[in-house]
Amino acid sequence: MAIGVIRGVRRAGVRVPEDVSVIGFDNVALAEIVDPELTAVAAPLRTMGIIGINHLITMIGGATPSRDPIVLPVKLIVRGSTGRRRRRETWPASGAPGDRPGEPQRHPLGGRRQPRTTKAGRASV
Repeated sequence: MAIGVIRGVRRAGVRVPEDVSVIGFDNVALAEIVDPELTAVAAPLRTMGIIGINHLITMIGGATPSRDPIVLPVKLIVRGSTGRRRRRETWPASGAPGDRPGEPQRHPLGGRRQPRTTKAGRASV
């Protein structure tokens, strides 16, 4: 899908990565063949499949599998479809609320985004 996005935005005159960055998921083999090469998130697909099959077997056996979320490691493979982050001059402005860790951020369209803490204790916004 991300490769199709690259093709589509290019047809519209948008440059990748100069104007827009594109990131794919699954790190497919074509990611290294397209131009620019696709930045991708590599997920442990085999492990995901094994866990899914184990849950299915558990359910077929009459038991209920755990409903707890399963967190698997992923890796970001940076290639040519992503550019450097450009900081907006208006958000967040230097010294503005949200510049310091743990402080609520102001959303560019108004309102405030509150930091959340996940079960693993990691902060996310």
